[in-house]
Amino acid sequence: MSDPLNAQSAGPSEEEKAKMLEQKISAFQDHKKRRERRNCEQKLKREKEKTEHLRQRNEQLEQKVSELMEGRTPTESVEMPECEVCGEQFCRMVEKTPRMLKMARVRPRNIEEELKTKRTRFYRYEEDRLEAELKAKRLELEVANKRLKVMEEKLEIRMKYMKAAVAREVTRNALLMKQRHEAAFKVTRLFDELEKNRKKKQAAVDHYEAKNEGLKRRVAELKNGTVPPVSLMPDCEICLTEFCKSAENVPRVLGCGHSVCEKCTHDMVEEQETQDTLMCPFCRHVTELTDSDVTSLKKNYTIINMFLRN
Repeated sequence: MSDPLNAQSAGPSEEEKAKMLEQKISAFQDHKKRRERRNCEQKLKREKEKTEHLRQRNEQLEQKVSELMEGRTPTESVEMPECEVCGEQFCRMVEKTPRMLKMARVRPRNIEEELKTKRTRFYRYEEDRLEAELKAKRLELEVANKRLKVMEEKLEIRMKYMKAAVAREVTRNALLMKQRHEAAFKVTRLFDELEKNRKKKQAAVDHYEAKNEGLKRRVAELKNGTVPPVSLMPDCEICLTEFCKSAENVPRVLGCGHSVCEKCTHDMVEEQETQDTLMCPFCRHVTELTDSDVTSLKKNYTIINMFLRN
């Protein structure tokens, strides 16, 4: 079974969008740092050039001062004025032609008002800076919340999957345990039935052996001429035991009219699947039993009266 976490849409997820936004911010910051570094290098280069020019100009002035102090005429007869911004001398070139600027009238301001204005500007700058930082923090918090939400959704899906898997495993184990108990019960029942059948067969064997011994004795007596009086009592046609007054050998009449001893009726009922009926072993007629009890069958009083006469 495939993991439900892999079954996502083809578009970029919220986590991937957040990563892309972070990469763009990092690239913008790197570009800004490189641009500031480049501007600083250019500014430093201009300052170095200006410093070098001022040093050379200073050396020239020192040389002129030393010549004047020694009473010599300076080598340069005419000295051109310099630009007060870049420090270079004016000349006829277009770039170095001197230009006059219009001086704006500056109204005298109060020091308190100037301080107030500077303080207001500073406060505005700090407010804008703090607002920008707050906006950035809010953006970071929003991205973090989106990541947390995605992780919670993934965790919830995984928990549902694991709960379903555990439930299936528990159901399977319960079914296996039930099948094992049923199999053990069937095996125990089968062994009990085998033991019961073994005892029945052994009892039948013992009964037939005893019957055989009796027949052998009767044959010997017939050969010897000492024949005992023949019993006129009928026998059970299943176990070949004579009917008598004892509870096990009392004759019971089936619905078809055949008589069977009570012990054999018990054995036949136990061998059947249903306990409320009894099938005759001779004619296959089915006799219904009241409350699944063989004692509900009527006794064969004809045979019982024979007991009383004897």
